Amino acid sequence: MNTAIEKRISKLEDELLPKELPKLRILFEPRPDADAQTLATHDADLADAQSKGEQVILICAGKPRKNLPGMRYVNHKWEADFEILASQPSERGNKTLLDDVLEDMPGNVLGVSKVTVDELQGDVEA
Repeated sequence: MNTAIEKRISKLEDELLPKELPKLRILFEPRPDADAQTLATHDADLADAQSKGEQVILICAGKPRKNLPGMRYVNHKWEADFEILASQPSERGNKTLLDDVLEDMPGNVLGVSKVTVDELQGDVEA
């Protein structure tokens, strides 16, 4: 087969075939005053995730105990949820699934209703 055609097919496959999603793991960092066994278990979980090539999202309150490269540090669970959405591909051609969610938000999350001040006061008086 012609190498130019093989290169073109390879480029098309790279663009069109579904890509493997990153493997994510969410971990909660133990409190600074946690016992040694809890800290050791957490460190073992971190090492296990890194050995499997998983991306770790670490939820920690305040400053993390260790600052490891390649980790995503967040302060709350909802921030970790945003990180997960941002790492997933879009279902509608946007950059990420988070873009899809944000695209749906303007006016589509809650219905808008128009209520005048007179109507509100009428409800109070009745």
